[in-house]
Amino acid sequence: MWPDLTLPEIQSLIALYGYLLLFPITVVEGPIVGVIAGLLVATGQLNWFWVFLVLFAGDLAGDVAYYALGRYGHGPLMRRLASKLGLTEARMRPIEDEFRRHDAKLILIGKTQALGSVILYLAGAVRMPLGRFLWWNTVGTIPKVVLFEAAGYFFGASLTQASRYLDYAGVATFALALILLGSYLYFRKYLGAQMTPGGKE
Repeated sequence: MWPDLTLPEIQSLIALYGYLLLFPITVVEGPIVGVIAGLLVATGQLNWFWVFLVLFAGDLAGDVAYYALGRYGHGPLMRRLASKLGLTEARMRPIEDEFRRHDAKLILIGKTQALGSVILYLAGAVRMPLGRFLWWNTVGTIPKVVLFEAAGYFFGASLTQASRYLDYAGVATFALALILLGSYLYFRKYLGAQMTPGGKE
């Protein structure tokens, strides 16, 4: 998250500058911005369709940046690290070969993990075809964006309902937001377990 900015401050900035600011913030910090944007959609300050497009484009742009860093900066970086950490090409080759065999699966897993940037970097480092990278990245990005925007929307809708009167509909929308977030965290934990040596294929 951007330094020295609280969530209410980010929300105020997005509400003030709209989509113009939403894009660069999404590139840096996508998930929490998606929730905030969804909340602003619920309050009528932003349009859900344009929010989706901007969130999708921002998330994809950040991923392509990591890919480009791996593709064009991996060689020089490896040469620098090799002398300091002993990361020779021979030691890295098994990792790269494993990535090539499971690139699509790893890209999807990376969309749910905090260290997903490492996977995106490796995709570029092993020269995964850009078209294939964009396709599988899109497959993983669309549900991720929908999930966080919907969670923010339902949360914002529940708050709006609560400000008028407390009823079952408000409670249900809030519960749905919690279910969506809980499902994402469970899915993230499950996929993370698949990456561990003892995880099942």
